[in-house]
Amino acid sequence: RYQSVKIAVFHPNPVVRFRPRLRQTKLRTKRIGNGLLSEIIGASNLGRITSSPLDQIQIESFPGAHFQNFTDMLRLPHQNKTTNNPKQIILDIGINDRCSNVHTTAGRNLTTMVNKLADRNQSSEMYLIEINYSDQLTKQEGSNLDAINKTMFELESQSERIHVIRKLHPSKFQT
Repeated sequence: RYQSVKIAVFHPNPVVRFRPRLRQTKLRTKRIGNGLLSEIIGASNLGRITSSPLDQIQIESFPGAHFQNFTDMLRLPHQNKTTNNPKQIILDIGINDRCSNVHTTAGRNLTTMVNKLADRNQSSEMYLIEINYSDQLTKQEGSNLDAINKTMFELESQSERIHVIRKLHPSKFQT
């Protein structure tokens, strides 16, 4: 079941759908509007955004989503690749992969997901947000997130269209 939340975006009656319990095979997204400036895609933290400052920003939140879930979502039929190609795609993802094996799973899934998204949206600039995390995570979880962040920077070095937004300084980040 979906919970619907209205936000201000380009479409006259936008609805962003949140899933309390994510099931990989059921993950769906809805592309809306022409002339979309930015599409922000991420996990549960984006669900806290209740309105968009600009009409041409679409925010999609998928609580509990992992890189593999986003990759599966990209395999779904796409309505119209050319008219819904945002200028910027901002990805706030990765925190849910903190327990994944970065060297065999999460790193590969992140790379696959970003490459598929870049192929699907060939005129879009992509921004990956470096993951800030609590010092209360286990040492292994922190190490995994550091490795995911490193993978983001490797992807940035391989493409002129992929950029990393640096994480906040620890003095400015609080959980």
